[in-house]
Amino acid sequence: MTYVIYGRENCNWCVSAKKLLDDHGKEYRYIDINEDVLSKAFLVDQGFKTVPQIWLDKDHIGGYSELHSVIYG
Repeated sequence: MTYVIYGRENCNWCVSAKKLLDDHGKEYRYIDINEDVLSKAFLVDQGFKTVPQIWLDKDHIGGYSELHSVIYG
């Protein structure tokens, strides 16, 4: 199982999401939407206006709060 975090620089919730996954030894890939225009376009096309947006494999989890709920139950 791999997490994917779409985020941007200077986003405290993005930093917190990465730290949460690091602290729990979870594998993830981080995509900075300011450096990857296709990823930014993907999020806009999906109707997302905030980051982080997080997926687990092919399932959309949501943002940091939802990730926290997934990790802690």
